[in-house]
Amino acid sequence: TASATGGFFGAGTSGDPWLSTSNAADTLTFNNFSSSVQALGGFFFNTDVNGALLANQSIIVTATDGTGAVSRTLANATISTFLGFVASGPLTSVTVTAVPATTGFAWPGVNDLVLGSGAAATTPEPGTIQMALLGLGFAAVRLLKVRQ
Repeated sequence: TASATGGFFGAGTSGDPWLSTSNAADTLTFNNFSSSVQALGGFFFNTDVNGALLANQSIIVTATDGTGAVSRTLANATISTFLGFVASGPLTSVTVTAVPATTGFAWPGVNDLVLGSGAAATTPEPGTIQMALLGLGFAAVRLLKVRQ
């Protein structure tokens, strides 16, 4: 379940929609997960009043499970700022709060939220995936050279 006190604002573009809040002071909350959800990841950033990226701002993401909460402040978050959490037990909630902008207001934004389940739940960062693909590419090139 996703919730925000004042409701939601559809930010981003029609080709790449983001979820944001209608009020700058509101927090986005994700909860009521099934008991198997132990991981969550996504892109977290701030938006302006029009729903566009608000660059050079910070956002706070907090994940809570049965043992407590862990918060991360992402400085200078952009639409490609990925963060993932993996818990040893079921996640109970994740909140996303914009840090007020130095001039004006900021709204929390989330894109491509992914949930993971089970003891093997992992939420790799995009850079990890890229490195793995790069390694596979090198292996393929090496095999081609050996065959020639």
